[in-house]
Amino acid sequence: CNRRIAASVEEHLRAVEGLMQKSGDDAARFTTSLEEGSAALADPDKTAESLTKLLTLTREMVDKTRKVEEELRTRTEAVGLLQGNLQQEKARAETDQLTGLNNRRAFERELGSAAERARIYNSPLAIAFCDVDNFKVINDIHGPSTGDRVLTFIGTVLDDFIDKRGKVSRHEGAEFVILFEGKTARQARDLTEHAQQDLAERRIVDRQTGRPIGYVNFSAGVAAIGPDFDIGVMLAKADQALYKAKQAGRGTVRMTN
Repeated sequence: CNRRIAASVEEHLRAVEGLMQKSGDDAARFTTSLEEGSAALADPDKTAESLTKLLTLTREMVDKTRKVEEELRTRTEAVGLLQGNLQQEKARAETDQLTGLNNRRAFERELGSAAERARIYNSPLAIAFCDVDNFKVINDIHGPSTGDRVLTFIGTVLDDFIDKRGKVSRHEGAEFVILFEGKTARQARDLTEHAQQDLAERRIVDRQTGRPIGYVNFSAGVAAIGPDFDIGVMLAKADQALYKAKQAGRGTVRMTN
């Protein structure tokens, strides 16, 4: 779909380029005709005829210019709409359709940009992998539809709590990831623990069925980027820390430097 939109934009831009070229050629011919007509005015016997030709040429040029302006306006509006559609398609491609958060693709793009800024300004950068505890049990007892609503709720709680201090994305399955730009591993751990406590205090009820689900929580692994600014190493450390948190028990946060 994006390729079709981009191709349509390119087609309209080529048409605009052709219109501009044609308009320039018409203007050049008009200038030449005006010069010839002005020279003919010097002959008293041809004044009336020359004026008629000049008037006809001017009307024709005005008419051509108006048509070009109308087509340019139409093409410009079409390009604007297509570019808007392209932005919407890009946003949809980077949005998790269940939770409305950024998806893994968007997270990886933002992580790359954040790591580059961290390298340039020698600033801290950390991430937290957050995996919902016992999510399979929720699915088994209440069904996948309720499980989806629980994930959406958790994503909303996380996103609201973290707010502008980080960026929450749905990574995959029942796992979320938080990007903490400008935060050390310890700061990211503290924020993740506070978000965890905020979620743990909420007793969840399925609004569609009225059935109580109870309390949910997540385990998390936190890691900061190293002096080599290697994204792969940071991701591996955060994943290892999450594994250790899962082994330690429900609702645990583990950190690696």
